[in-house]
Amino acid sequence: MGVVWLVVAVLCVAAGVALLVVDRRRSAAPPPPSVEPHVPAPREPEPDGDLFTPEALPRHPENGS
Repeated sequence: MGVVWLVVAVLCVAAGVALLVVDRRRSAAPPPPSVEPHVPAPREPEPDGDLFTPEALPRHPENGS
């Protein structure tokens, strides 16, 4: 039974070392060559007034309501 625990411990240590190596490689990689900061597109100004008034809602062509 002690051998099973030893194998589990060795596998856990190996997994931890592998994660550290991958993390170091990822952090040591140079940044992408051209990273532009994201600039949001200009927004259109919102119209004045309430958009949900009966006048602002589309009309039904059949009955006009």
